[in-house]
Amino acid sequence: GAVMYIKTRSLGALQNYSDWIFLPKQVKFQSSIDGVNFTDISSVDNPIAADQKNAIFNFKATFPVLKAKYVRAIAINLGGAPKNHPGAGKPVWIFLDEFMVN
Repeated sequence: GAVMYIKTRSLGALQNYSDWIFLPKQVKFQSSIDGVNFTDISSVDNPIAADQKNAIFNFKATFPVLKAKYVRAIAINLGGAPKNHPGAGKPVWIFLDEFMVN
């Protein structure tokens, strides 16, 4: 509940092609002092191809030190399975792991 100084954030994600689990297209990191007004701090694009069978990726952002009381990550869904997938165009899952703030 206290205002803290932060300089990195990371969010882990999993991709498992056969189970319709795909990494997000992008993760946006935001912070706030009051919990109402959030500011975009950084975003990290997914560098791993959607047709890669299995992957674990840590979306990590490093930025100049800033003060924040609240932080959040917004994971942007792929939107649908890629065209070479058996469920092409159908909704897919996002599996996320730890959200780390340092």
